[in-house]
Amino acid sequence: MLRLTLPFCLVSYGPFWIAATLVFISASTGNLASYFSYMRLLSTDPAATWTYDIQKVSLSAILFYGYITFLPLVWYASLRYWGAPTSPTALVALYGYSLAIFLPISIVCIVPLDIFRWPVVLAGGLVGSLFLMLNLRRLMESFEDRKRKSIVLGLAGAAQFGLAVALKLYFFAYSSPAPAGSSAGAPPAAAILLPPPPSGNSTR
Repeated sequence: MLRLTLPFCLVSYGPFWIAATLVFISASTGNLASYFSYMRLLSTDPAATWTYDIQKVSLSAILFYGYITFLPLVWYASLRYWGAPTSPTALVALYGYSLAIFLPISIVCIVPLDIFRWPVVLAGGLVGSLFLMLNLRRLMESFEDRKRKSIVLGLAGAAQFGLAVALKLYFFAYSSPAPAGSSAGAPPAAAILLPPPPSGNSTR
């Protein structure tokens, strides 16, 4: 059910476009989530201001394109060294399509409730890990060393799950503001900027 069987054109271009779409979606929805958090913050701090975090675009590009490039090359080199070579194109395609699960997750995580976001992220990370491990095992059918095969599959699944957690912690680490009158803890996420207190008696 989760196996990857695709024509060559989709194998060649699909991973690139999935990663490109995810870069745009994660950066946009992450900033949108920070804006919703800012709107909720206004009820307790009318002086708060908000700015778009453009760094999310560059970081998401490095994160996702690095993920679908670096890890496939690591597994390709490792399997080749162990005498069980596989197609680098197939590995890149597999990792590219494993990112597809993060597209709906990024959209759903706009909802400003961590009690809702975490189950969605963890479930998506689990599904993505299973997809990756099942298809990676199929690509490693000629690899007879079960111990090393298990290590590769375990590390690949853990990396996929870790990517889901990283997505949540960086792009959607926006919590609800503290109620009025309560002591505030750490300031909101970096995209929400609070101006310094006014000096003197200057008024607008």
